[in-house]
Amino acid sequence: MADTQAILAYFNSPDDAQIAAERVQHELDIEDVQIDRISAQPNSEPTQRVMNPITGNIASHASLIQGTDSLSGKSPGILLGSDPVVSGMSGGDGNITGRDILLTVVCPKAQLDQALSIINECGGQH
Repeated sequence: MADTQAILAYFNSPDDAQIAAERVQHELDIEDVQIDRISAQPNSEPTQRVMNPITGNIASHASLIQGTDSLSGKSPGILLGSDPVVSGMSGGDGNITGRDILLTVVCPKAQLDQALSIINECGGQH
């Protein structure tokens, strides 16, 4: 049985997550802390070229609607085309909003309640 517990906490801003991470590290002496941004479009970047739908020079439907290019080839672009944003059936702009910052903490079970309390105080949700 493991003596540690992983916490996955979600934040609205990188600054809030950073504050929570620093507090967990300094107050509880926990080193296993990581901050990441969650994206609905893995391995993609905003497109840097102008695409003309009339010429047919489009990587995928998702690249035309969402303005992203897949770095992994054509297949991810096809999958991104199934996003409700691409179909026009959503009210969003294709970006995850709200809690898109993930703080991961691996802490001893004895300090779990303290770590969760710090995360809650900093605006995190777990």
